[in-house]
Parts: sequence; C-alpha cells; structure tokens
Amino acid sequence: PLVALSTPSTPASKMNDVEINQQIKQMQQFIHQEAAEKASEIKLKADEEFNIEKLRMVEAEKAKIRAEYERKEKQIEVQKRISQSNEVWGECR
Repeated sequence: PLVALSTPSTPASKMNDVEINQQIKQMQQFIHQEAAEKASEIKLKADEEFNIEKLRMVEAEKAKIRAEYERKEKQIEVQKRISQSNEVWGECR
C-alpha cells in the first residue's frame, strides 16, 4: 500500500519512502519493458506486412513482364508467317 508523501520524516516513514520509490522504479521498469515489447511486436508485424506486400507487387510485375514477353513472341511469330507467306506468293507470281 502506498503511504501519503506528506507524512513526517521519521525513520519508519523514511523506510516507507524508500520502499515507495523502489516500487515506483519497478513499475516504471515494467511499463518500459511492456512498451518495448509492444513496439517490437508492432515493428515485426509491420515488417511482415511490408514483405508480403512487396512480394505480391514483385509477383504481379513478373506476371506483367511474362505476359508482355508472350505477346511479343506471338507478334514475332505472326510477322514471320506473314513474311514467309509473302515469299511464297512472290515466288508464285
């Protein structure tokens, strides 16, 4: 139990003041420790969410690049066929 700080200074009340100060320091340490743990948890969660989002974005961009590459491959194949067809028709004339 906490004792009022306005008690007269006697050896017994002095001991109580020391005990009270120790209790206060312990409470402060506990609060700081809890805050540090909570901050660590928040940072860990934020890092995890960041990495998940980064991976999602990278995979989405990879898919876009693959799709663009496939589109260009198809376009080149069509141009080759047109060119071959023109050669055949040119020979036929």
